[in-house]
Amino acid sequence: TSQPATNNSGISFSSSTFCFVGILTVSRNTLCNDTWVIDSGATHHVSHDRNLFLSMDTSLESSVNLPTGSTIRISGVGSVRVNSDIILQNVLFIPEFRLNLLSISSLTTADGSRVIFDKTSCEIQDPIRGLKIGQ
Repeated sequence: TSQPATNNSGISFSSSTFCFVGILTVSRNTLCNDTWVIDSGATHHVSHDRNLFLSMDTSLESSVNLPTGSTIRISGVGSVRVNSDIILQNVLFIPEFRLNLLSISSLTTADGSRVIFDKTSCEIQDPIRGLKIGQ
């Protein structure tokens, strides 16, 4: 078996590439560069905007597989401040993406956040304080 490779950012990557699967609903609203789309199928947070990153490690050499079957290169990984309460860690920088993706899997697994969906909204709760930190 192959051992995962670890880079300076503290992320472990196996020899396989990442895979993104998800369904996106098209909105009539125009999305800004700093808009985050909640994606329950994404395995990692992804941003296309370099200016959103607080820090970034560009030494990572890996790629992601897209649902279309194509592969796209990861240009870096780092941390991004989404709002005053949320700093995302291990965000993949992929300039070719058109949207920023907020991975439910990463929020609940790595961060321990609680995500609650209802008919019209999605709420993110701080795991320690139990307070709403995003919507």
